[in-house]
Amino acid sequence: MVSLSRNYRVVLDFSQVGVSQGNCLALAQLWCCGVWFADGILLAMNERAKTGFHELDHTADVELLVWGPDLPLLLEQSALGMYSLAGIQLKPGPAQTRILELPVADPESLLVNFLSELLFLLEMEEVGFNHIKISIDASKLHAELKGKTLESQAKQIKAVTYHNLEVHPGLDGLEARIVFDV
Repeated sequence: MVSLSRNYRVVLDFSQVGVSQGNCLALAQLWCCGVWFADGILLAMNERAKTGFHELDHTADVELLVWGPDLPLLLEQSALGMYSLAGIQLKPGPAQTRILELPVADPESLLVNFLSELLFLLEMEEVGFNHIKISIDASKLHAELKGKTLESQAKQIKAVTYHNLEVHPGLDGLEARIVFDV
């Protein structure tokens, strides 16, 4: 049952068709938009942004759903999502700029290699980046990274994995699910 409301853009009431509250929440997680659940009614508050990331439940590790209109923005959101999962806080002060170049392979390998490089810099040099600009040509990825020294990190990410990794067409471009070993 779908109805419109003055207070909310769309109201989806699954209680009349036998969908449990837990399943409604699972559906809401998959939509990855601003979603609220109350009194057996799933309230879709806004549409999904063109780029973004969302943490998903995973049995042993941490999984991230990432989306963007193209591969450079998908990679950017993947990096920001990884930093968010790790709970990094950067020190105040002047920003550092780094240039990172990687050979282009298939999208999945490029994603793992890019995130692994950022993870290496986070672990070995204690630097994180909150401004990332990526361009990709036929042979290489070129990333301009701006960030600061690490102040704190809530969760250690050991590695980026290939587990069930696939970059595929999504709602508004590309999507990927990334599993991190923690």
